[in-house]
Amino acid sequence: MTTLKFLVPTDFSENAGNAAHYAAALARKANASLHFLHIIPPVATDNAFLTIERAGVIEESTHQVKKWYSTYTRQGDLVCDGEALIGDITDTITATAEKQRCDFIIMGTRGASGLKKILLGSHAASVIDRSSIPVLVVPEGSPYQPLKKIVYATDYQNSDIDALKKMVSLARLFDATVEVVHVSAEDASGGTELSIIDYFSDLVRKEITYPALAFRVLQDEDKVNGLEQYARTSKADLLALSTRKRSVVKRLFDKSLTKALAYHARLPLLSLHIQEVNHESNTII
Repeated sequence: MTTLKFLVPTDFSENAGNAAHYAAALARKANASLHFLHIIPPVATDNAFLTIERAGVIEESTHQVKKWYSTYTRQGDLVCDGEALIGDITDTITATAEKQRCDFIIMGTRGASGLKKILLGSHAASVIDRSSIPVLVVPEGSPYQPLKKIVYATDYQNSDIDALKKMVSLARLFDATVEVVHVSAEDASGGTELSIIDYFSDLVRKEITYPALAFRVLQDEDKVNGLEQYARTSKADLLALSTRKRSVVKRLFDKSLTKALAYHARLPLLSLHIQEVNHESNTII
């Protein structure tokens, strides 16, 4: 009996196929079902003939979705279904995930640089920004690997503890190690940084009982670079962060670390949205 459900958006590309492979392998381990979604761009018209045509396009595309996912999931031991919908990509993904009561959204993204990086990564980043459901972004060329090590990035937020509870529930399926990592521009070998991470680790361990938890402080002026470098050198299988709703001012002037990582991820990235308590500061330390 399945207990979890994953939403897997697809545009029928090779990159989407890689994400489908990943989702299917994870679903087998987590005993989850899969719901595949293809989104058709809307055409603004009141023409009755085109309305009929749209119905035909949806029916044909839904058939194509089901044929497509049967190729990528291959085995008959998974519970799968699929649909095609007309609408905005980000809005349709997030609305469908909520309607289907999905536990995770699993979607692919492509690596690029400069302006291409921003444009190609925008759908995944936009879904991360708007979704209240965890989003797992699988970059192209990143095959499924059983999770042995997960790196979770922290800035000592209250929301990190709730996010880590969700993270550990996934880690338990694999008996994976979870390394909670803070990247600081200051000297990471100093007594202050080590005292802070020790204090934070004590708070986390009071809330979460999991033997394979470790805590690290890294020094790097560029947080994205520091996290990516550490995740790569430590041979992590997944990088995870919590996301929080930000005000318009913060959206304009404070670059989102999660979105920055999604733009050029080299390994799967899990974004865990946590609802903030309305306090002036959400920082524990």
